[in-house]
Amino acid sequence: MRFALVWTVRLGGLVGWVAAAVACWWLLGVASTPRPWTGPLVWGAVAAGCAVLRAGALWGLRPGSGVVLEKSGSGGALDEALGFSFDSAGWIRARSGAVWLLVTFACGALFVGLMTGTAGNERVAELRDAGAEVSAARVVEPPRAVRADLSEDVVRGYTSRLVVAVQDDGPAGLATRAYTHDEPRVGTEVEVLWARSAPELGGYVHEREDL
Repeated sequence: MRFALVWTVRLGGLVGWVAAAVACWWLLGVASTPRPWTGPLVWGAVAAGCAVLRAGALWGLRPGSGVVLEKSGSGGALDEALGFSFDSAGWIRARSGAVWLLVTFACGALFVGLMTGTAGNERVAELRDAGAEVSAARVVEPPRAVRADLSEDVVRGYTSRLVVAVQDDGPAGLATRAYTHDEPRVGTEVEVLWARSAPELGGYVHEREDL
């Protein structure tokens, strides 16, 4: 019984850590992930389930439960086969370090998710729900609200509001939110995400994302 509970704790921790890491990794690219965010939610649910299972196994190993909690002198056949002990000081430090690494990773993923959860993402979600497509377009009016994106005094790109003419029988005056590498001007060619069935939603241009 103790053997099964101990390995439930170990495997629950390992699988939960991997699932949480995958969810965090997915969330780090949340700006280009279409909604609903099913992938991160599924992996997060797996991590939560493993945490509950691990907590239940630890509860079964509590003192007074009838299960002997003291570690035996021998690590068991698997420990001998692998050449190290799961109860060694080095392994315990490695597990603690992995947990703190995941906590740091999760905080970073949450921060990126909050920072990228902008109105632009809402626009993309609405366009995709309406059956969006990506088309070549050309700026036909002087850009408005142009703002440089600076990082350590280096211009990374420009945010602006554009009116573009979509090629391939698209609208000739589509209002668009845009992020471009170069400062936009009349005649600048861009790729725009827009919905043919709902041109009133406008468009979305972002040259740092895979539309």
